[in-house]
Amino acid sequence: MYFDELCDAFHMRLGRLTHALAQLDQNVGLALNCMAKSHHLDISNLLDPVKARLSLRLNMLKKLLEISYGHQQPQFVADFADWQNRISQAHAIRNSYVHAKWGFRDLLDGEEPYVLLHALDWNRLPDHPDNSLKLTLKEFDHQIDEIKQLNMDFANIYDGYIEHTAPVALVEATAAMA
Repeated sequence: MYFDELCDAFHMRLGRLTHALAQLDQNVGLALNCMAKSHHLDISNLLDPVKARLSLRLNMLKKLLEISYGHQQPQFVADFADWQNRISQAHAIRNSYVHAKWGFRDLLDGEEPYVLLHALDWNRLPDHPDNSLKLTLKEFDHQIDEIKQLNMDFANIYDGYIEHTAPVALVEATAAMA
């Protein structure tokens, strides 16, 4: 693979990774907005991407899930927490990649395509350890697939919420009748 081909292949993957996480953030925001409305909460500050990060939306989503049915289905809340940890790791990877300097070079025949990630570091002294990471394009593809899986897992989580949670208006009406 030649230098230009490797650069293009890497940048295409970086775009896919970024897009997959943006899609996930969009889906989290949509679900959070729907759930907050059913609880009569104003979370507009959390839905403003300039003011709030994905981690804040995820924390509020977790709280709403705990309120909605944490006592009836604690395993569901635990599963969501595990999923949330996976998202945090994926988001950290994206941040590392986007804010890094990348090294490209022509590859030898038969060599698996890879790039070198150099985390931002301004210490250029000779005794400073090398912080570069060799990332193959296959490994990068695998990470993108993991993020896509997170999105599918979230769809299942949200479907479970819809299926097992009675709307707040119904709960309030039932309570008022008692």
